[in-house]
This record gives sequence, C-alpha cells and structure tokens, in this order.
Amino acid sequence: MKYEVTYGLESGETKSFITKDYTRYPHDNRKFISGLHQIGFIKDGKTRMTWIPYKPGEKYTHIVEWIKIKEVSTGKIVETIECIR
Repeated sequence: MKYEVTYGLESGETKSFITKDYTRYPHDNRKFISGLHQIGFIKDGKTRMTWIPYKPGEKYTHIVEWIKIKEVSTGKIVETIECIR
C-alpha cells in the first residue's frame, strides 16, 4: 500500500511525497538520529529513506509543525503527528 506523507513548515509551506509500496504501515520507522526524533519513509522510485524530524532535540531545532500520513488509494488518514516545541 502506498502512503502520502504531507508535512507543514513554520513558514506556512506544505510539502508532500508518495512512498514506495509497503505491505503494511511501517510503525518501526522512527529513530533518534543526530539529536532529533525522526520518522522515515522511502519515496516512490527511490532506495534511501527520507527522514522528517517530528520532535525537537536538545541541541537542535527544526521547522516542521505537523505531519499527516494517509493511504493514497482510500485517502484515509493513518496518522497525524503534531510536532511539539
């Protein structure tokens, strides 16, 4: 199943991409990398993860405000993440 990952930045800009075809929603795609809690997906047609920070770290800040993940075929929202400051 493919997912559309949409995220909003503090500047008001919205970005999105379509993921590769997963057999199930990857709940284990969250990691602590470079001082930030990040969620990662593989874009359609790519082989490496695209990482989006969802929690501010102790040393670093980021500009992502929210992340929405929905199924492409049905449009059903699978998960909404509000990034806490």
